[in-house]
Amino acid sequence: MDYKVIECVPNQKLTIEITTGPIKGSFATERLESVEGKTRLTEIADYHFSGVYKLFEPFMGRSSQVRKETEDSVERMKRLAEGQK
Repeated sequence: MDYKVIECVPNQKLTIEITTGPIKGSFATERLESVEGKTRLTEIADYHFSGVYKLFEPFMGRSSQVRKETEDSVERMKRLAEGQK
């Protein structure tokens, strides 16, 4: 999937818009906050399925591919926020 960054506040917030794929036009916001020396990451997403996928949206929830890509993205952001590579 391709996306564009809508808002970026370093070490605090990232909002993206998905620009390709079956959830084109969807938005996701990831917020980082420090809690007792650890990093809490909260994701708020508004996914919209398109094309034939729209017919299956009520039954699909989040597709496994979207979930995997989101989890990978979240893990990368967490490592970067905590100063790891």
